[in-house]
This record gives sequence, structure tokens and C-alpha cells, in this order.
Amino acid sequence: MLERELAQRIELRQLLYFVTVVKEHSFSRAAEVLNMGQPGLSGQIKKLEDAVGIILLERTAKGVKPTEAGQQLLAYAQRILNELKLAERSMDEIREVTTGHVILGVTSASTFSHLAAIIEEYRRLYPRVQLQIVELPTETLVESVRMGLLDLTLSVLPVEVEELEVEHLYSENLRLIVSSRHRLADRASRGEKVKLPELLGEPLVLPYRQYGIRQQIEHAYNLFGMKVQTSIELMGIGVAVQLARRGLGITFLPELLVADEVRLGELVCLTVEEPDLIMRTGLLFRRDAYLPPACRRMVEVIQRVCRLQNPDQVQANG
Repeated sequence: MLERELAQRIELRQLLYFVTVVKEHSFSRAAEVLNMGQPGLSGQIKKLEDAVGIILLERTAKGVKPTEAGQQLLAYAQRILNELKLAERSMDEIREVTTGHVILGVTSASTFSHLAAIIEEYRRLYPRVQLQIVELPTETLVESVRMGLLDLTLSVLPVEVEELEVEHLYSENLRLIVSSRHRLADRASRGEKVKLPELLGEPLVLPYRQYGIRQQIEHAYNLFGMKVQTSIELMGIGVAVQLARRGLGITFLPELLVADEVRLGELVCLTVEEPDLIMRTGLLFRRDAYLPPACRRMVEVIQRVCRLQNPDQVQANG
């Protein structure tokens, strides 16, 4: 109750006047800065002192300086005024974001699990911003954002390019995806893992080598002296799911991407014993480029959605 009464007695402009007097060490100079008369300024400071019930300023040979109580109020007043500036800046940016254009590059494997939620949230907040979603292989995405052809990119990591800012968003395990009729399918019900050498001779359905997920699988095979022999190579992963469901090959994907097919009993997710197959997804943008307000808001939405959908990774990434 006391805090509410005090807030009702103090005006924000009085805090601004008080901070300015302290900064200028003078009522007259502060009045000039504030473009107001000195008597009016003195009257407002007197009202502020009456509101808090204590003297806040004292005149000395070196000018006006805050009392002990004034020093304490000064810290709170500066904080309040700074917060107001941030709020004003935020409102200005939101007004700017009423229109705009964002070109977001994605690679299918890295974003199918979160992309719809990202677009839905961004569209809810900024319905008039035009969105352009460009799906490309990992290598092409990285080069496109480096050249400024894309504003932002969601990509499989690692990416090490000097001109790019790279932020790790989340990680997910890659699973071996097979048809429910596959010879290895019953391993899932028994909780048994699969060894990579057991997959020799299996028809593999994978994206082209320009995709980060393909490069990761090839690296895992190389650790066992094995070479990836694809029966079908694809642009992206959507068709790979359907081919695996029909028993035309096996593939490697994050489990979330095939959750519906697994629930319907069409596909089975298996865990590879070693090495650990972990796909890391990150946000990329040019380090030295100006990001318009619409793009900065997209960065915030991406970060927020990924935190909400991967709460167990917030502390690790934070």
C-alpha cells in the first residue's frame, strides 16, 4: 500500500528533473538543458522531496549535490528512466515491424520439427511482415547467407565461417529409421541397439552430400571403415520418410520428424550403438550486417520457440 501511495505522489518527469540537476550540479544549467524556467524546476524538485519526505539535494561551494538519501534515489531514478528508454525503443521497433520482409533459409533436416511453430508465432506477432522461406542444402545455405542473399539461416552445425555469427539452438539424436516390416524392426520393442556394421548391404536413402545430415552419416560410417552406399539420393528428407515407410530403404533422421508414422506403426526408430549420432541445429547471420527490425524480431522468435520446445537444453545453451 505504501509503495502504491508513493508511486501516485511521484511523477516521472520529477525523476528526470532530479537526475538532470545531479548531472549538471546546478539548477540553472539543468533548467537550460530541460528548456524550462529555474523557478519551475526548483518547484518540481521541492514537490519530489515533499513526496518522499526527505531532502534530496544540497547546495555546496562546488555546486548542487545529492544527499545520502538523494544518492539512493538517484540509482533508482536512473534505472527507471533507462527502463523507459528501453521500452520506448522496443515500441518504436514494433511499430517499424508492422511492415517488412524476412528471407529465412532452412535445411529440411534441421527445421522440420520447429519451423511450423516458428512461423506460426512470428505470424501471430507480426502479421504484415512478408516471409520468404528458402529450403536449400546446407552448403548452399551457408554460402547464401554469407553473400547476403539470405537474412537468416537455420542450418545443421558445425559451421565455421569467419563472416558469420553462429548460435547453437538445440541438439537432437539421429535415429535409424526403418519400415515396421524391416528385419531389424523388432529390436525397438526389445530395447536393443543396432551396430553400424549390421547395416552393410542395406539400401540407404539419404540427401545429397551438400546436406549436413549426409556428411554426419558418412563420418560415422568412416569410423568403421565403411563407405556409404546410397540406393537413392534426394533433395531434402520428405520423400525419404515415405520411401522408408514403403520398405524401399533405410534412413537416418531425428525421431520427432517421424513421430506420426511411428505412432501409426508404419515406421520404427532404432538407436545406433556407436558412435552417438547427434544433429546440432544453429542460427546463422552475417556478423557485420545490419539486421532490420523484422529480422531481429525473427531471431527473438526463433530463440524463444526453440527454448520452449527444448526446455532441457536451455541451461546447457545459456
